[in-house]
Amino acid sequence: MDETIKDISMNYYFSKCKETAIYPDIGNNFTYVLLGLLGECGELSNIWKKKIRDNKDIMSDEIRNKLIYELGDIGWYFVMCCFELNINPSEVLEKNIKKLADRKERNTLTGYGDNR
Repeated sequence: MDETIKDISMNYYFSKCKETAIYPDIGNNFTYVLLGLLGECGELSNIWKKKIRDNKDIMSDEIRNKLIYELGDIGWYFVMCCFELNINPSEVLEKNIKKLADRKERNTLTGYGDNR
């Protein structure tokens, strides 16, 4: 695959994620991918914490690359969560953009709670 690709479609990414899925009861195991997503978010947080602690909060190329890899793993688990729930990831992203645009229009981007 060409490493210079800047934009890939969600459908392409979704299909590639499904091709690499190896876990028990694929297609009926939301718990597995949910726990994987949470674990990867924890790994991302830990890298950031160590950047603050060990690297005086300075972003290095090494840390940036580690963050990219963890964000990629988070993306994989996100689309596999969608797969397990039979939801198209593009639908999730589209609805999120619409929700945020609505909040921006109503000046409620800040604050707390899902229903603002």
